[in-house]
Amino acid sequence: MSDYYPEAYASSYITGSVLHIIFRNEENGYTVLVIKVKKSEPKLDEKKMSIVGYFPEIDSEEMYRFEGAYKEHPRFGKQYVVQSYEKLVPTEKEALIGYLSSDRFPGIGEKTADKLVQAYGENVISHVLDDPDRLKEIVGWNEEKRNKVYQAMLENQGMERAITRLTRLGFGMELAVKIYNSYKEQTLHIIESSPYQLVWDIQGIGFVKADRLGKSLGIKYDDLERVKAGILYLLYEKTMQEGHVYVPALDLLEEAGELLKERQPMEADLLAEGLRVLEQEEKVSREDQFVYVSSLYYAEKGFAAKIRKMADSAELEETFPESEFLEALGETEENTRLNMRNSRRKLSNRRFILKL
Repeated sequence: MSDYYPEAYASSYITGSVLHIIFRNEENGYTVLVIKVKKSEPKLDEKKMSIVGYFPEIDSEEMYRFEGAYKEHPRFGKQYVVQSYEKLVPTEKEALIGYLSSDRFPGIGEKTADKLVQAYGENVISHVLDDPDRLKEIVGWNEEKRNKVYQAMLENQGMERAITRLTRLGFGMELAVKIYNSYKEQTLHIIESSPYQLVWDIQGIGFVKADRLGKSLGIKYDDLERVKAGILYLLYEKTMQEGHVYVPALDLLEEAGELLKERQPMEADLLAEGLRVLEQEEKVSREDQFVYVSSLYYAEKGFAAKIRKMADSAELEETFPESEFLEALGETEENTRLNMRNSRRKLSNRRFILKL
């Protein structure tokens, strides 16, 4: 286990430019690089420092600010493990104009950059990304021009803003990079408007973690989207993880009520409404009093239809009593260690016909 330096505390940071990348895993973004130190807190004696962390990408021509903690690697020595980071933007007027009109921002020339800086000052990028409609304030620009400027800034700075936002919401760098790689420029929109979507899209994020995010964003305990997410999460757990084909509706809603309750119980009518909407959205299917994940429902229907087709094309017929069928089913359950109790149907006939 690594020993952390005494100066490793929450307010520590290092700013600098990338000298070279030692190692990078393109699949998860894990990177080891060396920077030329410009500024640090607490102050470093070293002029160079090894940086370790997860990054969607690193631009060697940019300045970065890294926040994290120092550690001593048994082989590589002192390193800085990054918890969050951001790309630094020049603040002086002339430098900022030069930055915006560089190749980093395709479509933004010197005149356009000058107009932007005149209008919004040193925080021009934040102003535009936070509220693209503000570009309408600049006289003489049509919609195409405004979109081009916004997209150029989004492509250059959107990633760092999304990663920073995710880490401040409590996600580690590795998970933040995974989320960004899934949603790209839609990351901030999705996590702020549909945080429960992460449960289905991002491996490693369960309902509890997404629910924590939802609460931090002000989503109320009885919000219908939260209710739907809780029900669907439990249904997936029961079917995909525990091997059930379907779940009795009453059991599902009862467990969802336990999962979703806060200081007060979740109303039964709201749970029923959540299930009804999920069925309307074709995310779940119901038959009698049972609820399926829709994909499993149609798979089971297709399987049954295939068996019927195979049976109808056979020539021989053999009958056997219901007791023999149930005995064979019980042996199959025991041998395969599968709980198929919920898969049994009420049998309307006392005898079965198997066509061979």
